[in-house]
Amino acid sequence: MSENALVLAPRAGALDRAKRSWSLATTQWRLEARKHRLMFGGLAAAFLASLPLAALSGGVYGIPGGSAVDGILTLWTFVGLPVIASVYGATAGAELRSPSVEEAEAPLPVPADARLRGALAGAASGVLLLWGLVLAAWLSRVGAPGSPTSTSLASGGPFSATLGLSVLSASFVIGYASRHAVLAGLA
Repeated sequence: MSENALVLAPRAGALDRAKRSWSLATTQWRLEARKHRLMFGGLAAAFLASLPLAALSGGVYGIPGGSAVDGILTLWTFVGLPVIASVYGATAGAELRSPSVEEAEAPLPVPADARLRGALAGAASGVLLLWGLVLAAWLSRVGAPGSPTSTSLASGGPFSATLGLSVLSASFVIGYASRHAVLAGLA
């Protein structure tokens, strides 16, 4: 046996363990996405419905439709997405430690660390998909010909995503540690 084989043997085992762990976390991520698809579908529908409603209600009060849509996009960007991240991170973290979920998922061959990573990845991917939807709406407003929408408002999107992921991570950890979603969402 050559010296290289002795040096590479432990690394091959670590690579196999990493592949297995990644596969288990991906399985948990898919499970998390299936469990919460109704919530994210409802939030996406609420966002999409709020855009024409803002334009219509702006017309009722004498506000130009474009300005009303800019206002609702600003609200979603700086208030809605961080609140959604807080609530979703807290529920995803607390749900992992709830007795009913622990009982139901105990027979699954997924270790606790893979469940934790998968649940956090599922929560983060859902929030990032909603953020992408809001960013796409901003970009369509800024890119429209003759649009008065300020690019400085739309450029707040990356800040909002960073804030949202920070809030999501903190509420996930607090929810996981306390087993209490409401406490973590408020923290």
